Amino acid sequence: PEADAALRRAVEAASTSGANERLKAEILRLKDDAGAEALTEAREACETLEAVARQAKAERSRADAMQRRETEALLAFEALVSAPLGHLQALKAAIAAAQPHAKTMPDLFGRELAAARDQLAALECAEAADRRELQGLPPPRASALTRAANTA
Repeated sequence: PEADAALRRAVEAASTSGANERLKAEILRLKDDAGAEALTEAREACETLEAVARQAKAERSRADAMQRRETEALLAFEALVSAPLGHLQALKAAIAAAQPHAKTMPDLFGRELAAARDQLAALECAEAADRRELQGLPPPRASALTRAANTA
């Protein structure tokens, strides 16, 4: 705005005084100053737009990463609740896949993961008993804690 007013004044003065060389030089300088100011403003606007675009890209990346984590968690939960009964390896794999997500989503995984771990412990115990039986070994003795719990 100031540069425009100064430019107008210089043009008016040049047109009334016969446009001497000094005035022509001043007019050119004012035009250059106005052009440089406009260029600076345009650059600043571009930098602002670039910053906004970078921020939007970062937000999209965060949202995409969160969506991937949620999808992985839901797939792990689905594997956990649909693991075939009595299938030791599938149950172990489902528990292993669910554990990292259980820390961040305990409400979703808590009971299911505990139930799967209990089922795994029971399966491993039954499998160990089957192996002992096949080898002709007697069943393991109960611990003092187990005996106390059974008599209570």
